Amino acid sequence: MIPRATALLALALAAALHAAETPPADVAEDRSPAAAAPEPRRALEEQLAQEKARLASMEAQLKEEQARAATRAAVPEPEAKPKAEPKPEAKPDAALIARPSIAAADTLYGLGRYAEARPVYEAAEPASGDAIDRIWALLQAGNCARRLGQLDAAAALFQKILAEYPERPWFKEQVAWALRTTQWQKRWHRQTTEAGE
Repeated sequence: MIPRATALLALALAAALHAAETPPADVAEDRSPAAAAPEPRRALEEQLAQEKARLASMEAQLKEEQARAATRAAVPEPEAKPKAEPKPEAKPDAALIARPSIAAADTLYGLGRYAEARPVYEAAEPASGDAIDRIWALLQAGNCARRLGQLDAAAALFQKILAEYPERPWFKEQVAWALRTTQWQKRWHRQTTEAGE
């Protein structure tokens, strides 16, 4: 990008210099007061000096960038690290399953421990007996399954919410969106694995 800017700047300078040149001697001089004033020429010379300074600054930046690029090219790339062994699937603490709570599952979900959070969400019973807590627990269990790549299980959980709680409009839209996302993810995964990617 800088070489192109340099070329454009050089063209602009050449045009400014050409415009500022005095006419040849054989052309009759204009003796009007506007022609006699040296201010337009001085303004062009000042502009030319500013453009030359800007060009020098850009050339210095270009040299610095080239030096950095040469330094980066000289540094050898680190060797590729061997892939880590996959972690065994985490299982939730038995105490969490014995007395599941949505708050504990939310904490596990927030920590990214989806394999541990999912069974706690599925086992959680709403403390208040309100359907909203149960819908939330099933929705989050589905989100955990989706994040773990268990797309069929996630779709089943989302469809269960839609079947059991059709009267909840906000959750209905949220769950429908989650279901569409899961179905899209499943199709994309199938297509990429079939393509060998």
